[in-house]
Amino acid sequence: MVDLTPIERLSLSPRAYSILVGNGIDFVEHLALYTYGDLLELPGVGKVMAEDIKLSMTAGGFPLATNLATLHARERHRQEFEARYAKEYPELFKR
Repeated sequence: MVDLTPIERLSLSPRAYSILVGNGIDFVEHLALYTYGDLLELPGVGKVMAEDIKLSMTAGGFPLATNLATLHARERHRQEFEARYAKEYPELFKR
């Protein structure tokens, strides 16, 4: 079983934490699928906050993604996260 790392383990400001959770990002492995540009597309995230999140991720050993895709970032990340973890954590993906 793969262990998921809650974003509480990162050194995030309360505002950054709140914005990430508000956008459905609860795990570091999910956040790691985002690029810097993807972070800037999240409501409430500006350049300073995106940089702070990036630094927190890097310090924690989880660099941000660098790939580009054609799907909207939030949908692409949700699909990738679900594909990786739905079998092991079905309770997280009940609809």
